[in-house]
Amino acid sequence: MKLELKGEQLLEESIGAICNEYQKEHSNGLQRGRQTVFVSTKDLKSCIVSLKKMGRIARKYFIRKVDNSADILIEYRDPESIKELQQHSRCFSSSYGIPVRTRHVFAEGVTHSVPIDMSQLQVMKQPRQLADVIDETLPLSLQIRQVYQEYRMSGYDKLARYFIASTVEDFVQQILPASEIRLFGSSVNGLGRHDCDLDMTLNIRSDSIINQDYYKGQVYFKYLSKLKGEERNNSRTILQLISLMMYAVYPCSHHVTSILSARVPILRFTHTGLSVTCDLSMNPIGPMMSEILYKMGSIDDRFVALTFVIRIWARRWKVTQSSPGPWPTNFTITLLVLFYLQQHPSVMLPPIDKLVTLLGREEDGYHYVARPWQQTTDKSTKNLNLGELLKGFFNMYMTFDFEKHGLSVLTGSLVENKTDNPLLVENPLEPALNVSRNVVKTELEAFQKHCHSSLNLLEDGFKLRDLLRAELNNGSQVPEIKLDELFRMDESESDIKTESGATVSAEQAVGTATAEGN
Repeated sequence: MKLELKGEQLLEESIGAICNEYQKEHSNGLQRGRQTVFVSTKDLKSCIVSLKKMGRIARKYFIRKVDNSADILIEYRDPESIKELQQHSRCFSSSYGIPVRTRHVFAEGVTHSVPIDMSQLQVMKQPRQLADVIDETLPLSLQIRQVYQEYRMSGYDKLARYFIASTVEDFVQQILPASEIRLFGSSVNGLGRHDCDLDMTLNIRSDSIINQDYYKGQVYFKYLSKLKGEERNNSRTILQLISLMMYAVYPCSHHVTSILSARVPILRFTHTGLSVTCDLSMNPIGPMMSEILYKMGSIDDRFVALTFVIRIWARRWKVTQSSPGPWPTNFTITLLVLFYLQQHPSVMLPPIDKLVTLLGREEDGYHYVARPWQQTTDKSTKNLNLGELLKGFFNMYMTFDFEKHGLSVLTGSLVENKTDNPLLVENPLEPALNVSRNVVKTELEAFQKHCHSSLNLLEDGFKLRDLLRAELNNGSQVPEIKLDELFRMDESESDIKTESGATVSAEQAVGTATAEGN
């Protein structure tokens, strides 16, 4: 949703609409996830015939072929269909593993000879190589758009992550009934790549808080609980418990690791069926920050495309890394882009405190109210393209005095760097914290050096592909899958629709790329 601003416009209602849009999208995503099932089968045709008997199917995604089995993701139109499927599902024998009821199932049985139209099966394709994506005859701004459109999250990528989140919620609620899972980070803030990690936060609801007035003069009861003490220790205990249970019984989980010594303890695992790296924490800040970034992208979608490409550039130039260390994170890079656009002479994006009033933390996370915000639309701003903005980002930070100044996206202003940290980027929800305190001086100097080099390359006529090629082309190659052999199709059934709706031959269909994380 992009807001078209004409003259001076009061955005209170518009910001409220964006808030509602974000919440609605998140709620709908989780509901769709709950209506989805992951299926492995050796006979795809027979499996789909049987799955259709359980209810109306909204979407069918072919993921990949593993050995002699095919993996598919099925989204039903009605949650009752999931209940119907589970009623017809049974557990493996105890010798196979601990019996568990989930929405990960294996289908086997009678082979159906009835013809079935497979044209609605959407096939996940690996994104094209960068050389095939970028049209170098186009202006730099349009090349940036091309990269964003090719490598952004698809409808399947979003559904897969909501499915995982909903199954984790089902799993955790067996232990903690008053819990819920919320997504945050790249999966929901509009900045995610097709292979981004899934960040989730676990919230323990207090549904049974006593209404003193209602029970006045009556006997009422409270549940006894074991945990008490410092919140961080409670989080560690809960995540450790979930980790042990997940390792033992949660299907498709691999490399289950508890990182409990971190400031925000997390549980990390890989969903092998969907090739997604997942982090589960009890971080109440994440969802709020994701919503704010979503709002910024809704106000001006250039923020999304610019951040998307700069984050790819940062990985290509090793400004960021796939593992934690003394270098900037994707979140730090995102806030650098946001601050740059806040500082732009035309004031393209507002400070966060002009957009919302933070109310602080409550039991279910951080809360805010939308604020009225006036933006004067400058003609030069409207005509400023992404290519100019990319060069402007490099130009601003290559000579920025980080030793003297820190950045506050909350107020959209410089702050004095009184810390010993080379880079100070305030956490907008907790300004006393520095989100970049891990960054050492050598890494910051390398970032500024790379900004200078990249600007020179662009000024000298080099193309966007020259800045991004290595990062996007070094992923794992997925072998070609011949779906006609897998489905045992007739010639009339050998055409399959891709997610975009285009028809490709079965021999052209390729499985998903291995997730690299964001």
